Amino acid sequence: MRFGEPVAPHSEALQIELNTVADQSSEMVYDFSVSYTAALDYDFIVPMAFGKDLHLGLSDTIDGLPDLVNEILSKNELHIGGTAWNTMPVDLTLFLTALDAEGKEVPMETAPQRILAGTPEGAAVPTSLDLVLGDRTGTTAQHPVKALVLRFTLTTGEGNEGVPLKTTSWVRAALKARIPGGITVDLRDLEDNE
Repeated sequence: MRFGEPVAPHSEALQIELNTVADQSSEMVYDFSVSYTAALDYDFIVPMAFGKDLHLGLSDTIDGLPDLVNEILSKNELHIGGTAWNTMPVDLTLFLTALDAEGKEVPMETAPQRILAGTPEGAAVPTSLDLVLGDRTGTTAQHPVKALVLRFTLTTGEGNEGVPLKTTSWVRAALKARIPGGITVDLRDLEDNE
């Protein structure tokens, strides 16, 4: 997840004042009756700093989950664990919501996960994650899970009030899925689907 894209240059034209400096060791001639043109690329850095009362929500949806995910959730729990690294000066709290094929919420036992803010200097801070998804109501039998919505709430990290968010800020995660007790796969079922 990168946050540089929303803050992009949008100007059609710019007026720039230049102070020229000449090399004193050689003769330079400027003709002030001539219009000079220059091609240049520009980039604006617009630092966004947040106060202590920041509360901002973002979300993304993972669509098209395979039927195997629903089969696992209907019989067992799916554990997704690992480490997230964050350089942003904000804490992220992750909430997961399961959706069926019609986009309706499927009741699922999940606990929010807090990803700690980066340091004020912009160094990454690691956070251990342990997401547990499980259907204890039997709902997935009637409403198979087809998508997961990841909702993030951003709040100012401790000691990071007024620290700017940079276009180079990022959040990364290394995750592994685990199913307690494992799953049994009948290879004949796989052959039938080919």
